[in-house]
Amino acid sequence: ILPVFIHNKKEKSQYYNGFSNSTIWPLFHYFPSFAEFEEKDYEAYKKVNGLFAEEITKIAKPDDIIWVHDYHLMLLPAMIKRQLANAQIGFFLHIPFPSHEIYKLLPQVWREEILKSLLKSDLVGFQTKEYVNHFLFSISYFLGVENTEGKIFQNGHLCNVADSPISIDFNKFFDAYNSTAVKKGRKALTERYQDMQIIFSVDRLDYTKGVLNRLRAFEKLLED
Repeated sequence: ILPVFIHNKKEKSQYYNGFSNSTIWPLFHYFPSFAEFEEKDYEAYKKVNGLFAEEITKIAKPDDIIWVHDYHLMLLPAMIKRQLANAQIGFFLHIPFPSHEIYKLLPQVWREEILKSLLKSDLVGFQTKEYVNHFLFSISYFLGVENTEGKIFQNGHLCNVADSPISIDFNKFFDAYNSTAVKKGRKALTERYQDMQIIFSVDRLDYTKGVLNRLRAFEKLLED
């Protein structure tokens, strides 16, 4: 493991809390009213992606296979290719890729640089076919780049775009029901709330999960 340290705290915040999580996260999850568009945040995003590129090119061999993950590093494929033209790059986006109507809310320079960078990958993966179609339509709409069954050929470079659905380890969680620790915890809860009905839920406290909406729906259920 080789960590990439971001020593400039302000730059780190603008990259992570700023562009990554205050621009891309809400926008790609269809919450455009939550999105912030700050030039300084995008510049920090570019600089930090450059830091990753510097560290990778120090240790990578010319023909290595390099996997790049998620929305924090969408400018990285192009940066790597400039230094390691023969490297095989796979990129996977772990969040939705939105429709072009949402994506076009990004300033022109930003949206084009991101798309062009992803196209420098040899393989771009998304969670669903819908996200694949959104991406393919966006590169056509914004860049005028067409594809043939998810294959984009430009200047001697082939980029494949595909959906690769991922999920949890079902058996791990299914089997956990009868584990000693879970049985103990279940017993403690039922004893503590023996005269009450228990509804148990686990989720991230993020606005994209609709937690508040579900709580209001449950409140309405109880009222009715």
